[in-house]
Amino acid sequence: MRMKSGIEIPNSYAKTWLAIMNGDPGEIEDAEQLVTLRLRLDPTDPEGVLSWTLLELLYGRADNANKRVAPLVKDFPANPYYSMAATEIIFQRDHLSDEQAINLLRDIVRLANDSPDVLAKLGCMAALRGFWSFSIPLFVEALRGREKNKDGAEEDLILLWKRNASSLNQLLESLPSMDQRGLRPYDFDDLPIETVARAFYVLFTANLAGIDEAWPPCMRIASYRHELQDAWNQKRIPAFLATHCSNWLIYQAAGSNVLTTPFDLN
Repeated sequence: MRMKSGIEIPNSYAKTWLAIMNGDPGEIEDAEQLVTLRLRLDPTDPEGVLSWTLLELLYGRADNANKRVAPLVKDFPANPYYSMAATEIIFQRDHLSDEQAINLLRDIVRLANDSPDVLAKLGCMAALRGFWSFSIPLFVEALRGREKNKDGAEEDLILLWKRNASSLNQLLESLPSMDQRGLRPYDFDDLPIETVARAFYVLFTANLAGIDEAWPPCMRIASYRHELQDAWNQKRIPAFLATHCSNWLIYQAAGSNVLTTPFDLN
């Protein structure tokens, strides 16, 4: 993301979530330094404020986070990043039902204006709380948005072609079986492998397409299903996906009849 200063700054939100998930002090320190840089360049930088809020909550400083976030939400009620930060604070401080939590996320979707960046951050936020049936469709829409805005010479992601609409819809319909899973190790072991593999595929592909926010939930799925974890450790992810998602494993360049895979199957 490019700051007001014109300086390109890495994605602090994805980096912060990964650091929190891994619990590595060095990674957390690196994330803190990145967030500090963003906020030094622009104290109201939306992604910086959101990432800073995650770090404050990591240390149990919800009240301190709220002192910064609440005025921003009041002054900029249509800004989805500030609303996400406020919602993260609510998630930590209040005991919400799943329905109440989902309703808060839906409110932010209304502010997204189909922004792939906002949808991806919401998707990450939802997935890491076990709301997979809410999250994965957001990543699909983020992919659609990126496809719509891409350079005409870039390859088409055939996952989103009409001919795959049926199989994609089947995945979306099966996602409620994943809800409130991925919160404990190997939570996905008793679910149909096709559902887990295809949900993983959407996130893996989104990350390849440059959607960094897909990586934390992608890692969560990869770590919490034995077959997938084995494929990951043995560097057999392409073969694993070719087995379970074969009709999605191709690209086609604009104006070309040649089909290729985005993965090295060797």
